[in-house]
Amino acid sequence: MSDPIKKFNRNKQNRDKLAPEKRAFLDARANETVIERKNRLSASRKEAQIKNVYGLTLTEYETLWQEQNGCCAICGESMLTYGLTSTSANVDHDHDLTITDKRLSVRGLLHKNCNLSLSAVDRGSRVPTLGEVHYLLLHLARLTVGMQDQSPGVEPDKDIAA
Repeated sequence: MSDPIKKFNRNKQNRDKLAPEKRAFLDARANETVIERKNRLSASRKEAQIKNVYGLTLTEYETLWQEQNGCCAICGESMLTYGLTSTSANVDHDHDLTITDKRLSVRGLLHKNCNLSLSAVDRGSRVPTLGEVHYLLLHLARLTVGMQDQSPGVEPDKDIAA
């Protein structure tokens, strides 16, 4: 039995001798633009990052984006205004929360300005705005009312939110 890698390498000089599935693969890659390739690789890196750092799957992340209607969780502005997409928004999380399930520390998706502003509040270098206070209190209420078993992207009970 011959090694398929060697067979592929031996035939790469003459594309007509390649197996049809290999030729189709190369044709698809050749037609992919640099920007498309960058976006594809960037999306896979982003998926790995949100899984490793925040414990979220891509589906949970996208659900969070949809629940926020593509808007910043603090100021409510559309993140598209800042050039952010559903895979480039900043995931805000509670750095001080020591729990085994990292997903519970996720508070929401923010654009860069609100994320940096909230970081300054967390460090104690500035006073929070009313929107930031409201955002932080909602996260605290979700944790203290017993929402620990719910991950981000799951709507809380109507009784609790009222």
